[in-house]
Parts: sequence; C-alpha cells; structure tokens
Amino acid sequence: MGSDISVIQDGLSTNVSMFIRSCIFIVVAFVFLFILSWQLTLVMIGSILPVIIFGAFYGQAMKKT
Repeated sequence: MGSDISVIQDGLSTNVSMFIRSCIFIVVAFVFLFILSWQLTLVMIGSILPVIIFGAFYGQAMKKT
C-alpha cells in the first residue's frame, strides 16, 4: 500500500509539473508569435478549431471501422 501511494504521488507530481510547463510554453509561444506577426497568429488560431473538429469526426469514423 505504501509503495502504491508513492508511485501515484510521483506520477501525479510529474504530470502536474509537465502540464504547467506545457501551458507556460504555449503562452510564451503565442506571445512570441504575436510579436512576430499578429495577422499570421490570428490565422493560425482560427485554423485550430477546424482541425480539432476534423480530428473528432475522423476519430469517430476510425472507431466504427
């Protein structure tokens, strides 16, 4: 029981730190992109939603097959 709790604690601490690090990286990347070209950054942000929707439909189609 003690070793299981230790493994879960290590896994959670690693996952939380990686999540925070990834979020900070994304924010910094968007700030840098805005500085370089705000128009291109807006186009990129606008293209994220169609890619997510396509991925969801494609995933459902692959699940059916």
